Amino acid sequence: FIEPSNYILTKPTQELNHILSARCYYNLFSPELCAAICYRYLNNHPRGRYRDVALYYAAKSSVSQDDARIARLNYEKLLREHPDSPWVTLAGPELAELYFNAAEYPKAEALYESILSAGNVHPALYLRLAQTYYYQDKYAEAEDLMKNNLDPEEDFEAALLMASIAFSGKDFNGALESYTRAENLAETSDQKTEALSYRA
Repeated sequence: FIEPSNYILTKPTQELNHILSARCYYNLFSPELCAAICYRYLNNHPRGRYRDVALYYAAKSSVSQDDARIARLNYEKLLREHPDSPWVTLAGPELAELYFNAAEYPKAEALYESILSAGNVHPALYLRLAQTYYYQDKYAEAEDLMKNNLDPEEDFEAALLMASIAFSGKDFNGALESYTRAENLAETSDQKTEALSYRA
């Protein structure tokens, strides 16, 4: 994807070359080079047809480099300037996860609700939304969402959250029952240890 020094690419081909190069570097675990190409593209092509892709991979590269602030700025710009882009389907949940990890639960809640209402339905998104409710003390909303969209009888994370909701509501018997269920559903030693620690 390196442009030959003795051959000038047409503008559409040059744009595509930049984006393919950026994606290639990202997949080769070189986020710094990926980001550099993305920013060069964004600066050189203010009306480029692949600006949404460049913003997405600039954000992904920042996540890989543990720079959540820059990642958020690029994700937010992508969602704001290219709301109809197919890359929004990927960027939305990833941005919501950054909000969640930063304990910015109202922002995470609003984005998860928007994603789900747009039809991007996935159990992991319902679980995250329920967790945002829980961490804002919206226990009833979290429980309703869990009962209508998840299966705490079969899913470890769902069972653990139901136990925490019950415990917060001082339903200690219900909490113990759910923690025990989570322990039985644990698939790894870390999950089993987590469930046991809550039971204790």
